[in-house]
Amino acid sequence: LGEEGVWLTQLAETLTGKKVEQSKARAANFRIRENLGFALGAFRNEGMRLTINGDDFLKKEVRQILGFVFALIRKYGKATSAENTLSHLSAISKGLGIRIESTEPKVFQDGMVFCAIVHTAVPKAFDFS
Repeated sequence: LGEEGVWLTQLAETLTGKKVEQSKARAANFRIRENLGFALGAFRNEGMRLTINGDDFLKKEVRQILGFVFALIRKYGKATSAENTLSHLSAISKGLGIRIESTEPKVFQDGMVFCAIVHTAVPKAFDFS
């Protein structure tokens, strides 16, 4: 979780534009939990309805974490044209043997594009060799 969960408080500050408290607890495990809680609280204060909690990060609950990432994208992601989306997805999948020629739903049916997106964030999550 990086430097005691501070990365998530920094992300919350960046996305919300508001200062997010950071833990001053002496024990590292308390600092991590508090920082995760502060960051998630900042997102909730922005009106996000989240089901994830700090323990989900600590336990590496992939489904919860991905749900959180998609919630962030929905809340803070920029609306883009289909052309920009296609360009972005093509760049992500380049070198992984995945060819994306359109943003039609059939392109995404086998799940490979999703795996490529996850792979850019967590390279060890999928073996594309």
